[in-house]
Amino acid sequence: MSVVTLMLQWLSVALLLFLTSCAPSITRPTVNQYELEVTDNAAEHRFDIVLQSRDTRPLCVSVENWPSRGGQLHMGSDLATLQTTAGVLPARDENFGYCPGGCGQHRVEPGGELHGFIAYEAFGDPVQLAADVGKRLQFSVTPSYCRRK
Repeated sequence: MSVVTLMLQWLSVALLLFLTSCAPSITRPTVNQYELEVTDNAAEHRFDIVLQSRDTRPLCVSVENWPSRGGQLHMGSDLATLQTTAGVLPARDENFGYCPGGCGQHRVEPGGELHGFIAYEAFGDPVQLAADVGKRLQFSVTPSYCRRK
């Protein structure tokens, strides 16, 4: 190996270490610090969801990982599936766009709640899904501790 090759390898490693040292770390609460409640609301053709904080610090959930005001999910198949009597249905992949640095956070104060819903239509025909009494939503949300203001 030549001296130039060794210098380039060393510079590559140094640059990688420098860049990763500047990356922000995300601190997440343990699962006993919050609770996710899902209620099947067949009359409204949706699942009502509530994230309840049990923590003493504010929790944040990225906008991309929580249902929209219309009950849809950004890239939904990564976040939710619906177990039905006919099988498993992934949530439809909606694309709400790209925001450099993220599209914002929902803030949940200590002991507070974040309310939302996922519409049946995110999985298919709402009328058929309302009639399926054995359906079960699997929704994954992992809050983080909010950065100080």
